[in-house]
Amino acid sequence: LSKGELPLAAKHFQQTLKLAPTFASAWQNLGEALQAPGEREAAREAFQQAMQFQPDLLEAHQQLGILEKEMGHLDAAMEQLQRANQIAPDDAKTHYHLGEVYHQKKQFELAMTEYHTAIRLKPDTVLAYLRLAEVYENKGNRQTALTFYQRFIGMAGPHPELHQQRQAAEAKQKEIDGKGVVR
Repeated sequence: LSKGELPLAAKHFQQTLKLAPTFASAWQNLGEALQAPGEREAAREAFQQAMQFQPDLLEAHQQLGILEKEMGHLDAAMEQLQRANQIAPDDAKTHYHLGEVYHQKKQFELAMTEYHTAIRLKPDTVLAYLRLAEVYENKGNRQTALTFYQRFIGMAGPHPELHQQRQAAEAKQKEIDGKGVVR
């Protein structure tokens, strides 16, 4: 899965499942392999199969929650991510994605709590800083938003995949600075 050869990986997991149809981790990995090429329904089914055979498989709940979030099914996403949180309460990734769901539902206090928890558990959860900046800005707290934009910008530097978000954050930083926020 890490090499990016997802269609080939999906075929291998499907072959594995023919031999061992109750192998929950293979179902989970198949779901991840199918997620990226856009086979979302098949990925959803694979995650559900994984959970059928291993109800407490963190990654299956987590990935299904992320998939549901990406599909705009926020209540279903929240359900899966909350279950993942019950399984592993100290998992930063789960808290970050729960924060995103609450953010999209405009439940900003809950989003802030989840983002802060993700950062406390794993301080290099880079996008959590950006999301916190956005929430604080939405709430009108420009000074705190500016602080989190600056933290994100500083952390995003070595991550080329975050280039666009960094540029947007730099523009927001200038906009807030231009409105007279005192540092």
